[in-house]
Amino acid sequence: MEEDEAEARGDGDGDAAAALPGLSSLDPRHRRELYSLYTDAFVAASLGGQQQHKSGHRQQQQHQEQQHRDGGGGDGAAAAMARAAAAVSRMSSEALLAELPAALAWRVLLHDVADAGPLGLSALKLLGLLLQSAAAAQQLPEDCCSELLRLLLCGMLPEAGKERAKLCMWLLQTQQLSPGQLAGRGGALLAGLRGCMPLANNWGSPLVSNQAVRAAARLLSQLPEEALAAAGDWGPALWPLMAAAPRADAPASRADMYRQLRAEAVALTAQLAEAVRQAVARAKGQAAAGGGGGGGDGGGEGGADAGDNKAVAAAAVEAEMLARQLASQLAAGGLEELEGMVGWGGVQWV
Repeated sequence: MEEDEAEARGDGDGDAAAALPGLSSLDPRHRRELYSLYTDAFVAASLGGQQQHKSGHRQQQQHQEQQHRDGGGGDGAAAAMARAAAAVSRMSSEALLAELPAALAWRVLLHDVADAGPLGLSALKLLGLLLQSAAAAQQLPEDCCSELLRLLLCGMLPEAGKERAKLCMWLLQTQQLSPGQLAGRGGALLAGLRGCMPLANNWGSPLVSNQAVRAAARLLSQLPEEALAAAGDWGPALWPLMAAAPRADAPASRADMYRQLRAEAVALTAQLAEAVRQAVARAKGQAAAGGGGGGGDGGGEGGADAGDNKAVAAAAVEAEMLARQLASQLAAGGLEELEGMVGWGGVQWV
């Protein structure tokens, strides 16, 4: 019986997907409603199938009531929304996630992300949920990827609202974009996160600091070379967070928030140290492997080998200099005190 019901639901997914409206056919108000409809469906699915069913039924009823208030027209935006709510209520979250990237107009969605009001926040939430799927992320066109990263940088500027800044960093933390889609943008994104890391950030929120640390950890894992190249810039903003502490009279919930922030900062520092060690070892290994080259059969080839050896040797020196620079910055920031304050065994850089 359960298998028959599951098969029946699967058969209905294709028909339901055909009822999902195109974004360009809706005005901004109804696009915002549609984004919320999709977002609520994904969130409800994470809470369990029964919750998803109840949420979809409730949204379908709400849109039918709105259609009635709008005059009951069968061809208007309200009718399209009612059909969309009915379709979403019949679709599994997996089917919805599979269909949405193709059904969405990415450029319209990104245009709405740029909106400074509630429309932008709704679009950003949906986009963040979609990009948690690697399959969906790979469907993002190259020009849209560039625009997305530009919008994320703008969303982390001091003049951006706190909610937008947190959503931008949450998206960076959870996205499944490929390194190729992010290539060349790691330094700029980490520079944006650097401004959000300090406790004295523009929003005065340790939650913002924590999300900045998590997003930086994600970028370090995806773009290690770019993150290392910029580590001398964003790394020092991280060190003070390892000793972050609230006021003595702060409530327990705030103390827990700071404990989590310290733990995240320590973990990212250790992750950065490991990346530096690997870069130094890799560069030294390449230099050693190429140390005996340069003979060749002819002057041209020998000259090319010699040039390669010099480049590898320079990379080894650069990696070791970075390691020493970061170690020096840590020491200048009070590493010895931090070890006792956060119960951390220290970081071995080289």
